[in-house]
Amino acid sequence: MDTGNERDTQLQRSMKSRHLFMLSLGGVIGTGLFLNAGFTINQAGPGGALVAYIVGGILLYLVMTCLGELSVKMPVTGSFQAYASKYIGPASGFTLGWMYWLGSATTAGVEFTAAGMVMQRWFPDTPIWIWCALFIVLLFTFNALTTKGFAETEYWFAGIKVLAVLIFIIIGLGAIFGIVSMEGRPAPFLSNFSADGGLFPFGIAIVFVTMMNVVFSYQGSELIGIAVGEAENPQKTIPRAIRNVVFRILVFYVASVTILSALFPSSELGLLESPFVTVFDAVGIPFAADTVYVLLMSVSGIAVTFTWMGIALSQFNFRRQYLREGGKIEDLQFVAPFYPVMPLLCLALCTFILIFPAFDPTQRIGLFYGIGSLVLFYTFYYVRYGRKKAHKPNFPTQG
Repeated sequence: MDTGNERDTQLQRSMKSRHLFMLSLGGVIGTGLFLNAGFTINQAGPGGALVAYIVGGILLYLVMTCLGELSVKMPVTGSFQAYASKYIGPASGFTLGWMYWLGSATTAGVEFTAAGMVMQRWFPDTPIWIWCALFIVLLFTFNALTTKGFAETEYWFAGIKVLAVLIFIIIGLGAIFGIVSMEGRPAPFLSNFSADGGLFPFGIAIVFVTMMNVVFSYQGSELIGIAVGEAENPQKTIPRAIRNVVFRILVFYVASVTILSALFPSSELGLLESPFVTVFDAVGIPFAADTVYVLLMSVSGIAVTFTWMGIALSQFNFRRQYLREGGKIEDLQFVAPFYPVMPLLCLALCTFILIFPAFDPTQRIGLFYGIGSLVLFYTFYYVRYGRKKAHKPNFPTQG
């Protein structure tokens, strides 16, 4: 079995801060923003959606700072799976890795299908499955490149998504105030914030039910932790990337949700016109199209929520062990502030978010799938490895 030192010698350490930043930002700007933001506004109202994304941004900051402390101290490719194996237990590391795979695999299916539908609007004679297959091949090709080649490719493709969001914000602001025509619609100004029941048409409680939408949207930010093993000078690049990405993610989402809420009444927003939902209708899946989308979103969001809890608990246990062994805070090159409040608050918020899907029939099914998967992975680990002596990973630390 490879030791941490052996794995470390295989790393190229060629990712710069700008690569890590755009990798994480590009991972977040996708289906969650382009499709899910309208659905969240429809479900919670404009004010409720803003509150949900701001609370989600706070949770994202907690997760990223916990991950930052671990990543700077131990910049290994295993990232939060390796940290969980060492500071929670090997079974937890095994389960965390598979739960993150579950969330990522579900999201990939959503995004490939959505991309295929978008391309079919421009090339109507080409079947959706051909576009899906093409994007799968492209994705594999980019991941098979050298680390530097992949980083540069991801940097520019993520830049296209960021540019698209910036263009949307600029055009949207112009449309709100009548500078840009909306094809027959009068300039809404701020009237839609008071339409359809105002800012919170369904009350405050629904905000927490929609939090799983937000977690689904924000997943991908933890890609910084996955790529940290390939980072050039991780002690400098990781803190800079984390600070930049959290702030910009929050700005992009809050600005986009605010503009969408101002341009359209919440009753006109949702999933019914999204390309992903349309494909469910087209192939005749025997469920309401938006129900299937919410189910997939819930499964992915729940898996990521468990992953975030694992990151917070790993940081909590790491710091406690570090101090118990005589380590000094000033020797850490990146410090998550307000320990132990931050990891405990992160765990509390994640637990809170996991409770509320039980009150929504569709998300409840996703919750059962998520918890069932968690139990299944733990059970498999103990059945497969339980009688053998479990070894916690040993990998190098910095500082």
